[in-house]
Amino acid sequence: MSRASSLTVVYGTLRRSLVSEVTIAVAFDPAAMQPDQYPPFKKYQGIWDTGATASVITQEVVDELDLKPIGMIIQGPTRNIAICFAFGFFIWLPKSRLHPT
Repeated sequence: MSRASSLTVVYGTLRRSLVSEVTIAVAFDPAAMQPDQYPPFKKYQGIWDTGATASVITQEVVDELDLKPIGMIIQGPTRNIAICFAFGFFIWLPKSRLHPT
């Protein structure tokens, strides 16, 4: 049986984008290690695209977490494509049960 989950962000005014704090780390399997063995995490502001099929990070995140490419992907619409590096990373949402703090 699949488990439902959600993210709720409350704003006092009308907003044009959905933004929340996220915690990102290098990719790892939390079920395979104890919390004190998790890699270092860093907090960032995440912008949510509710129709997206993948997650995108900035070069700042790549540099600060010292992420290494795990492959390459073709990104963009059919007339304006780019070949980009792909990175493995782990995102914790606010108030997640696995949140490292």
